[in-house]
Amino acid sequence: MNTTGTYQVLQQLRSLFQMHFLVLTILYATEDDIRESNGILNSIAEWTKEKAEMIDFAYNTAGGWEGWAQVELAAHLFRDHGAHYGLNQQNMVRREEKIYASSDKKADIALYRNGKPTDGAYIFELKCESSGNSAKFQAGLEDDMDKVKTDLKPDFKNAVIWVIGLDISKKDNVDTGLGAKGFKKYQPTGSFGEVRIWWWKK
Repeated sequence: MNTTGTYQVLQQLRSLFQMHFLVLTILYATEDDIRESNGILNSIAEWTKEKAEMIDFAYNTAGGWEGWAQVELAAHLFRDHGAHYGLNQQNMVRREEKIYASSDKKADIALYRNGKPTDGAYIFELKCESSGNSAKFQAGLEDDMDKVKTDLKPDFKNAVIWVIGLDISKKDNVDTGLGAKGFKKYQPTGSFGEVRIWWWKK
């Protein structure tokens, strides 16, 4: 084999090695890798853009829209991040999980690695503002934050936990209050309106 042919073979082997390494990095990322990723917020923002017209309708619907959002967002997050927790394992996605030690309240969404929270987990508490619950929106987020800080069962102490609020009206008092509590905001612009995402992560 001449020098040119040898070089081409080496380049092909190098490309294959890089691709193999990338796949292993995605499939076997450590919990620290996952914790430092900003992909979660990007996924949630993408979902709010895709569903902007429905969210705009749901905001003014009696009874709220949090239950619908939980199912939709759980599917979206599993699509984007399920590879970290085992390919094609939808049973690793849970809703209404009991993660608190002294409360019957349940977390809205959970993604488990290998089906066990001790092996690694994403946990999500979700609050969705509607025209009928604007006054309770901020208080609900603050309550979720306090529970996550103080009342987790031992199995969930090392989970990555997100408290997420989807804010439609964007009132100034909510902005001031949640900011003072340590929440941050991310505000994507959709074709049918805007949803402001409030977030806090343990």
